[in-house]
Amino acid sequence: MAEEKGSKQMSDLLLVFPEVSEDLVSNMMVAITKKIEESGDEIAVQGILGGTYGYGAHYKNDVFEMRPFYWGDCVCDYDTLRNEWEEANPHDDHCYQTLFHNRHYVNYGGDGGWNFDVKPGHERDENFEDKCTCIKDLCEMFHIDPNKPGSHVHCTCWHDIKYPIFLSSISHADHCEMDKPNFLHYKSGIKVEWYKYIGRGMEYDEDIPVETWVNVFKEVLESIGEKRA
Repeated sequence: MAEEKGSKQMSDLLLVFPEVSEDLVSNMMVAITKKIEESGDEIAVQGILGGTYGYGAHYKNDVFEMRPFYWGDCVCDYDTLRNEWEEANPHDDHCYQTLFHNRHYVNYGGDGGWNFDVKPGHERDENFEDKCTCIKDLCEMFHIDPNKPGSHVHCTCWHDIKYPIFLSSISHADHCEMDKPNFLHYKSGIKVEWYKYIGRGMEYDEDIPVETWVNVFKEVLESIGEKRA
């Protein structure tokens, strides 16, 4: 069996790993993690797929902060506020989303909650992506292309416009890590986020010049070992 990129052959077992970006930013994050551990201030979170220093470390001083990928749940009232808003601001009765929900969701009760189903009288159309024929009828009613993604989530009222406005008015508490970046440089505002380990699902501003990254990297390394915030 030929070995694939991002994989390792072990006897007859082929392990395929997610592709890791080997870019400047990823290397910087790994180097910063290594420096933090070498300073003795923090033991870097260890793992396998990300390598010895590929997971980040819990660290904060006056220059920057770093934290590993957060695996936990929200520990503040953010989710409660969001759920309360949803209950108080449902989709309008005439909205595509409401009509679709009424036709295709069944409340099974208990922990099962609402589940998608085809209710009696609404038969599946095998020639229409195995969807119920009335989905196509709803799309025609609202002049929506039924072949485009989103046939289960279209909104034709103000709900999906008001919701992000509401979300912008609330935030997770300081002690809740749900929305905190994995790396933040205070002075420049540069943020870096990753999924599980450095190099996977990396998110940062790609328009930042290399010179800026180098200056930030230098300042961060020089600050490690100084008084913690």
